[in-house]
Amino acid sequence: MIIYFSQTNNTRAIATKMQSLLNEQAYEIQPETPYTNDDLNWRNNQSRANIEQDDDNKRPAIATALPDLSSENDIYLGMPLWWGKAPRIIQTFIEQANLTGKTVHLFCTSGSSPIEPALQLLQAQYPQIHWKGAKRFENSATESTISNWLHEINEK
Repeated sequence: MIIYFSQTNNTRAIATKMQSLLNEQAYEIQPETPYTNDDLNWRNNQSRANIEQDDDNKRPAIATALPDLSSENDIYLGMPLWWGKAPRIIQTFIEQANLTGKTVHLFCTSGSSPIEPALQLLQAQYPQIHWKGAKRFENSATESTISNWLHEINEK
């Protein structure tokens, strides 16, 4: 299953291409309180996203019921990087969805931040998950680029 969080449609575009390639179901993590452009203004220290990212205990609520993952072994989890880390709503999802024992392939979109520090933080916070493969995609990633990554991680 492909699970993703996207606020500017960049991660959604990658997830949609991935869904087409894998012919898998997709679930979009949607916040109970949608983010506005002001909420996402990284230049404003009082913006919602800045406040959330600065608080390790913040867990924004998810608007919709979580998918049943009981029969899923592999999860493709996508997100933007916010300040080099997973947005806090990703932690909300992980903690509520019970990914214990699942294999999670992490992917993100980011203009410049590498995915490895975000992956390392998630691995440390959630060691009960088998993290396998992580990839940062450019916003303009083609189906071929995504397909190459999927082949690479599934051959290991």
